[in-house]
Amino acid sequence: MLKRYLLYGGALLLLLTGCQKKETPVKKIVVTPEVVKLFVGETQEIQVECYPSSATNLDQLTIANSNPEVADFENGKLLAKSPGNAQLLARCGNVSAKSAITVYAGWFSKRDKRFGVDIASGYNLLMGEATPQAIEIELTHQVDADNQEHFWLWMLCSDFGKTIDFSGVVGETMVAVYLNNNEDGYTLYGGSEPGCSLRSADWVTDVSDISLVKGTLKVEHPETNRYKIQADFQLSNGFTFGADWNGYPAMTTE
Repeated sequence: MLKRYLLYGGALLLLLTGCQKKETPVKKIVVTPEVVKLFVGETQEIQVECYPSSATNLDQLTIANSNPEVADFENGKLLAKSPGNAQLLARCGNVSAKSAITVYAGWFSKRDKRFGVDIASGYNLLMGEATPQAIEIELTHQVDADNQEHFWLWMLCSDFGKTIDFSGVVGETMVAVYLNNNEDGYTLYGGSEPGCSLRSADWVTDVSDISLVKGTLKVEHPETNRYKIQADFQLSNGFTFGADWNGYPAMTTE
């Protein structure tokens, strides 16, 4: 009798063990895209995938937004609200993955294609005076280590806040847009005579058969080390470029 009881008891134990649900935790999370770069007002779909899909703790999945003022995330869609950086962090159990978000402060364009400013740098040129007498600023769009777009300008501090028209006398102000260390683009030089001197961005080639159709530039510094750049240029060969940027470049003095 005891032997029969032990047999039935063992069978019941095996049955109960088999009925218990096997726990399968999330082992990997993939957030796509991992890097997001947007202009203010643009949107981006964000996809979060957990593996295995049969995981039993999917209800623990959370998505945290580090800076809702920069970008709003709701129902799988990201909305760029203001310039800055943010991060989406997806977590389930002990597993996590993230998406790095940049909302550009502004942009420059070439041939109507818009490039967000990844890096802004420059120099305040003192020239022996107590206050800066000139400024040099470069806006850079970083595609990869060997592929960069640049918008570069040099101007006298006396020109700050003025809208400079390159069809008139503009002093020493210069502006250029180029790709990959002067391989492509143009430079406009101001001078003491009406109009500007125009060269290709390698600063050597003569382009006297090309004229400036439109060329205005305005640079303001509303507060210390903060600058606002607006530019609009068009050449007779159809080449266009401009800038609309507002931010804090990494400035040094020279």
